[in-house]
Amino acid sequence: LWLSGDRLYMTGFSAAVRVLDLKTGTIDRVKGLPGGRSVAVDSKGNVYVGGGTTLRVMRPDGKVEVLHDSKKATADEVKLGDNPKHLGFDADENVLIADDFGHQIKKYVVADRKLVVVAGSGKKGKAGLDGPPLAAELDGPHAVYFHPPTKAIYIGDNRNKRVLKIEP
Repeated sequence: LWLSGDRLYMTGFSAAVRVLDLKTGTIDRVKGLPGGRSVAVDSKGNVYVGGGTTLRVMRPDGKVEVLHDSKKATADEVKLGDNPKHLGFDADENVLIADDFGHQIKKYVVADRKLVVVAGSGKKGKAGLDGPPLAAELDGPHAVYFHPPTKAIYIGDNRNKRVLKIEP
């Protein structure tokens, strides 16, 4: 779910993105945008969808673009796991991604058109919390949130039943 103004966007193991107009109660399908596991809308009205191994965006003009497809990525590129559980944004409106099966938090850097790892070693576990974010073991992160006032990133590390904080 993602709330943008008076519109609530929904997707999840679905072939569609749906939007609920909170004023009228009307639910519509966002035409032309395949569904996925997670959805988020930035301040410019771009609708991002993470699903399978892809990250897509629908621009306000209706154009849909695949920003990342792990099946087409080179061996040295960061890949999106098969289950991007949650999307969010940092201060620059780069897309933060909770990669459930990859046990990492990733970020799609819009200006560079590149996917990078923000936290998580990629190894399922609980270790590494006293070191750098990339050394931390996660187990199925389901949420990621950027807190603008503090510039901290919070991670819902689901199967470890904990919330982690990355300081700026």
